[in-house]
Amino acid sequence: MAKNPTVSVVIPAYNEATYIDRLLEDLTKQTYKDFEVIVVNSPKTTDETEKVASTFRDKMDLHILTAPKGGVSFQRNYGAKKAKCEHIIFFDADTLVEPVFLEKINLFFEFLLKTN
Repeated sequence: MAKNPTVSVVIPAYNEATYIDRLLEDLTKQTYKDFEVIVVNSPKTTDETEKVASTFRDKMDLHILTAPKGGVSFQRNYGAKKAKCEHIIFFDADTLVEPVFLEKINLFFEFLLKTN
C-alpha cells in the first residue's frame, strides 16, 4: 500500500455490488502502486456495495465513504475533496483497466511536469 500516494482514484457508487469488485481487482494488479482509492457510496444504495468494496481494504489504500447526498457529480466532487493527491482519476464502478494503466498515466503526468 502506498504510504504517500501520488494519485487518487475516485469511484462513485450507487448499487454497484455486481460490478465494483472487478474494478477493484484490476486496481490490485496495477504495476504502479503509489495510489489511493476512494469509493464514494450513495446514501441511497440498497445493495452490498460497501461490503463488497471492503473486502479489498487489505489489498490497497482504500477508503469507503458515504456521501451526504446522492448523484454521481456530487459523489465525484465529494471524493475529490477527500483525496490526498493532486492528481485525481475518476472511474465508474463498472470500468475495467489493464495492469499498466496507472503506470502509463503517471508517466504522462511526469512528462507534463517536465515540459511545463
